[in-house]
Amino acid sequence: MIKKAIPVLIAALLVLTLVGCGGTDTVDKVVAIELVPQRADTVGHMALGQILGDRELTDLYDRLPKDPDEPQTFEEAINTIIGETGIDPRDFDEVFFFADTSAGTGDSSYFGVILKGSFDEDTIIDTIEKQTEVELISLDYKGYDLYIDEDEMSALVFFDDDTLIVGASEAVEDVIDVKAGDEAAFSGDVLSRYNRIGNVLIKLAASIAPEMTEGVLDQAGESMPIELDLSSIADAETATMTLTRDGQSLDLDIELCFASRNSANAFKGLITLATAMIGMFEFPEEGPRGIPIPEQSQDVLPKILNELDTEVTDSCLNISLNLTFDEIEGLASEEIES
Repeated sequence: MIKKAIPVLIAALLVLTLVGCGGTDTVDKVVAIELVPQRADTVGHMALGQILGDRELTDLYDRLPKDPDEPQTFEEAINTIIGETGIDPRDFDEVFFFADTSAGTGDSSYFGVILKGSFDEDTIIDTIEKQTEVELISLDYKGYDLYIDEDEMSALVFFDDDTLIVGASEAVEDVIDVKAGDEAAFSGDVLSRYNRIGNVLIKLAASIAPEMTEGVLDQAGESMPIELDLSSIADAETATMTLTRDGQSLDLDIELCFASRNSANAFKGLITLATAMIGMFEFPEEGPRGIPIPEQSQDVLPKILNELDTEVTDSCLNISLNLTFDEIEGLASEEIES
């Protein structure tokens, strides 16, 4: 049952993060973001505790279509996880995440998650070992108990009773180095953009790696029914994203900044073209980095594209999407039926 509950809860979190209200910055949040290593090019934050503690938000999960053998209510899903793992997801208040999407090799193998909340170290370790059937190895790293897997690919460390860092071994070690003052913390333009976003439920800021842009353009070119020169939009530099709630609707706002205003206008034109010709596209099975694209997206994507608002300001393209709760429920139902 846990394998059924977890995917459903993840889907719920993706939806519920859209409907949350803005949070309040705390000292803990500032400390957490200051632990992110300089190597990262992507940072984000989610107020998980606020989402899981708001009944109006969890009611939306209850409305979404689910398979008969999946938990039908949010409480059932939470209780299933507690019963099978001993961990209550509501004990996690905030989630910070970071990654290096350039990563030299073209993958996203350098990543970390900083969790703030109230949890028991022994329970977390026992649960991970039982669920993964892997015994974690405990090592001393600069005075901290660093838990790693047998392949030394993943690691986790507890800084105190309310801070847990988990991710790729190198990224977790770098966080410890930052805390110890042996490595520089994250700084620069992306961090400034992240901080300027302010108090929203979920936010993300990233520097766009050239290889990621190239991958997206290559796949877009293969999917289009006509040959287009997409080189003018290859100079994307940064991106930010926020998810907020406006009454009974959800607002997704994305800002893509380019090296020039011409490139921003070119990308806006591409979105307009995609909206008009979506029915002629050949959808790939995978997106950038091998992320799978569900076949059902072919039915839902045209409706979403038609709802997009785009506007160019200086060298940045602002993309906005507003969906009501009823529209989200309808889109989810269509995807299940298809």
